[in-house]
Amino acid sequence: MATQEEIELVDQATLHKLAFVQALLKRKEFAFSGTREIVRARCLTHLDNGELNADELKSLLESLDLWGNQRIRLLHVPDGALQMFQDTASVELAIQQAGFTGIYQQEIPLIVEAQVSPISIRYSEVEGVRTLTLIAGKIQEEWVPVETLPELTYESVAALLQQADIPDNNVVFRPFKLQRRKIVSFAEIDLDSGHGLLSVKSTQTAGSYKSKFEEFCWAFDPLLCVSNVDTVYLTKAISRIDDPGLQDHLDLPRQYLRDEQGARMRMEASSGQGDVRQHPKLRQARACFTGDDSGDYCVCYWNPDGLLTEKVHTCIYGSHGEVAFRGQAGEESIRYVLQRIRQLNN
Repeated sequence: MATQEEIELVDQATLHKLAFVQALLKRKEFAFSGTREIVRARCLTHLDNGELNADELKSLLESLDLWGNQRIRLLHVPDGALQMFQDTASVELAIQQAGFTGIYQQEIPLIVEAQVSPISIRYSEVEGVRTLTLIAGKIQEEWVPVETLPELTYESVAALLQQADIPDNNVVFRPFKLQRRKIVSFAEIDLDSGHGLLSVKSTQTAGSYKSKFEEFCWAFDPLLCVSNVDTVYLTKAISRIDDPGLQDHLDLPRQYLRDEQGARMRMEASSGQGDVRQHPKLRQARACFTGDDSGDYCVCYWNPDGLLTEKVHTCIYGSHGEVAFRGQAGEESIRYVLQRIRQLNN
């Protein structure tokens, strides 16, 4: 019988893009097709039979919690803010003084608090690169539709409507259930160069991400003032992303530019999967914006090539220094795209 922790682990993993869990089952040569409920049941059965290791699911869940469906702000931390993190001993002392010893080098827990709270701090030294990772989490509750209606008789429904003083004509019932989802945000900082990123999860509604970034910064303020950093503006990357040399590597359906006086030009392809570089009149208008820092905003799809194994949808916000990754993509794919954007921006 699967433990309660294993059930929670499977539940959380299958809330993400199902293809990732299915890929794990496929690698193990198990049946992997089916709906979310079928895949969930298969995972629990394999765990119960000892055919699937819970650590494999934990590793997958952590990657899915951190990467994909996210808004990443590129940043640079001033040298003065990193002086306390000189080596392992000084990092551990700073964490102790900030009161975070209990979460140092910890896994991401399955259960987190309702409000944004620190859940893990990690320090690593790999091939001469010293990295500090700060991870926060919270629980988000949302009502989601369910596919099947509950077994209710007409009499019971009529009684409920009468009790609520609702007429029983022209009423359409749609069942919903309350779903609790773990939301993870994190910062990753190279302690030698000061370069890093701050990531929060994307939302389904439009609006500013400022409050989400601020919530994270406040959570770790006793250790590091992440809000007091330099933004890495991405205006150059957007200006250069329509280079003909990238024609085979990405599709560019939207690109917005600004001139030195602040005037804005919005270029949009005829379809959401098109490319503004394929339209002669747009190319003619593009020639008017020659500045290297004229990039304002763009939407692009990075196509698979030798190093990128999946198509990645991004929106780049130049003056905010932010990149939105739409949809669940793998960590390697996202890191690769970020690297390409940084190269364009240098």
